[in-house]
Amino acid sequence: MRVSRCLLLLVLLITTVILAVLTAGCATYRTGRWVTIETHRVEVVSPESGDLSDTLAVDLFRNVADKLGFAVKGPIEDPRTPQTFEYAAETSGPGPVDGIWLHLMANRHRIIFSSEIYGTAGDFVRAGTAATLFTQVLDQHGVKYRVRKGRDPLFWGP
Repeated sequence: MRVSRCLLLLVLLITTVILAVLTAGCATYRTGRWVTIETHRVEVVSPESGDLSDTLAVDLFRNVADKLGFAVKGPIEDPRTPQTFEYAAETSGPGPVDGIWLHLMANRHRIIFSSEIYGTAGDFVRAGTAATLFTQVLDQHGVKYRVRKGRDPLFWGP
């Protein structure tokens, strides 16, 4: 009976530690965290369409990057996919930790603005602020969009 009580206490202790790490630890664990703003890509924009042209998307991306003081790289094109292009901007500084990366990716049907950071949940506020600048500019132009937030998995599976 005494052995099983010790074993039960050990299992309870291990379970408590695991739950503490998974609940509190996730917010302090450094991982990739991102916000994407997705909208429809069109060739010709009508005043009532709520869609976004390539030219306007690039102008909006450059505008937000300029507000944040980031240099824009692009267009980045892949000859295998001529209907797709990308622009990128990032913070300057040593290493990937706490840096913010902005991307504009356009494919056949969608235009996606993204703001990414490799850091903790507290660091993610900065990436969220950059994403808010995108949504404010899209709102000013009456463009419909969808916002998604996420993070890389805590544990990489097989």
